[in-house]
Amino acid sequence: MDIDSLPARLYLLTYDEGKDCLRRQSNLGLTLRAAALTELYLTGQISDADGRPRATAPTAAARRERAGRDRAGRDRAGRDRTGRPGEELLAALLKEIATSRPRRWKTWVRRGARRCPGQVRAELAARGALRIDRSTVLGVIPLTRVEARDRRAVKALVTQTRRTLRGTSMSPPRPREAATVALAAAGGFRSVATRRELRAYRSIVNELTATAGPAVPALVRAIRDEQHAGG
Repeated sequence: MDIDSLPARLYLLTYDEGKDCLRRQSNLGLTLRAAALTELYLTGQISDADGRPRATAPTAAARRERAGRDRAGRDRAGRDRTGRPGEELLAALLKEIATSRPRRWKTWVRRGARRCPGQVRAELAARGALRIDRSTVLGVIPLTRVEARDRRAVKALVTQTRRTLRGTSMSPPRPREAATVALAAAGGFRSVATRRELRAYRSIVNELTATAGPAVPALVRAIRDEQHAGG
C-alpha cells in the first residue's frame, strides 16, 4: 500500500488498533490541509513569499524524487502518474494557489478544510488502501466504518512515527517522516502521542517542526482560532 504522501499518512494515523478501524479525529480537516501544503512545500512546488505560499517550479531534486515515486507506482500496480493517494488533492491545491491572489498560510490551511477528509478518504478507497462499509443502526441512523486493508502497513506507520517522536529511530528522520510527526503533534493525534508525551518530547517536536515548513505553525494558529471561536 502506497502511503507516502503526507495527506495519506496523516489520514491513516487516525487508526485505532484497539477497535481495528479508523476513528474520528478532531482537527482532521485542518491537519490534512496543512499536510497537503507541507507536501507541496517539501517537494519544491510552492515556496514561502513574505508569509504566503507561492507556486514555483520544483527543484531538480524534487523532480527526481517524484519521478522515482511515479516509476515505482507504475511498476507496482501498472498505474499512471495519478496513482498515488493524495495526488488529485495536491494537484488541485497547487492549481488553486497558482491562480489565486496571495493569501497567508493560515488562510490556506482553513480554506476547504471541511472537504479535505472526504477527499483523502475517497482517494485512498479508490486506490484500494481503505475499505468503507456503510450500514444503518435500527434501520434509520447511517453508520460508516472505515478500515485499512493493509493493517500491517498502517501499524508500521504508527510505530515509525512514534519512534521518530521519541528520537529512537535507527537513522535520522527523512523530511517526510519529520513532517509527519510535526503535523500529528500539531493536530493532537493521540495515536501518535498523548499530551504528556508531547510535553516530554517537546524539544524533538520543535526541531522536527522547524524542518517541516510554514504550514505547521499555521496549522497551530488555525486550530487555536477554532478553539477560541468554539469556546
